[in-house]
Amino acid sequence: MQTTGYGVKSADELKTTLASLRVESGAAIFQVADELVESESEFIFETARAKKLPTMFNEESWAIGGALAAYGPNYLEMGRQAGRLADRIIKGESPASLPIERASKFDLTLNYRTANFIGVKLTPEMLRKADKVIR
Repeated sequence: MQTTGYGVKSADELKTTLASLRVESGAAIFQVADELVESESEFIFETARAKKLPTMFNEESWAIGGALAAYGPNYLEMGRQAGRLADRIIKGESPASLPIERASKFDLTLNYRTANFIGVKLTPEMLRKADKVIR
């Protein structure tokens, strides 16, 4: 499988790039967190639906909004981690002495409606692995 990156610098360039995408077997749109791309989410979803392209984003809200899937850190758990670190600092530990922590929980969210609309079959195994399924 080949991956092609498209660096876009404006909303117009993003729209032109998406409109010119050729749909091939296995093609999909994977979004990297970026304010420009995020500001054009509705256009991305409309184009992806029209071209029957799966979309993968980095936060649950994207799957709720229409992406096929989202996989990213669980912000509630990250807040708990931050709270534990803040508690240690309040109790006198030096922030410099605290270990760097990464997100410890990641969530997979699947949008069943989008899958049906674009003709992607979500297998029972995929549905079981998902933390949340939008129906």
